[in-house]
Amino acid sequence: MLNQVYLDEMCCKEFGLDYSNQVDSVIIDPAKLLSFREDWDKHHKQTLNTYILMDKMLELKPVTGDTRYGWYWVQNPPQTRHMITVDIDIELLRQQRNVMLDVMDLEGVTKDYARLLSGVVVMLDQMLDNVEGYGGIK
Repeated sequence: MLNQVYLDEMCCKEFGLDYSNQVDSVIIDPAKLLSFREDWDKHHKQTLNTYILMDKMLELKPVTGDTRYGWYWVQNPPQTRHMITVDIDIELLRQQRNVMLDVMDLEGVTKDYARLLSGVVVMLDQMLDNVEGYGGIK
């Protein structure tokens, strides 16, 4: 997550900011900012996508004291401690799902325990759908 973002001259103009005379703080829709340019680096994309996923506006304040025009401090960093980005092993996820299904079929499993495991299986199914691109998240 970046604590500063860079807006080039075109972005500043689009959002009503003066590129070389940064004096105003601004609140920007991160989705609009992300869609304005196709060549954002991965760090800017990740930061903007985090705000989009959290349905939060981006509050920026100009970096002052040097000649780094276009740089803005992020004033409202989201609480991201629960948002973890990981590479998911699809086969391992599928194996975990199948183990849960097998445990549910074991003799002696109570209805309450089977219902609990069923919820875990549904969660694993949703994760598989998301990872494989069926759930709208890619």
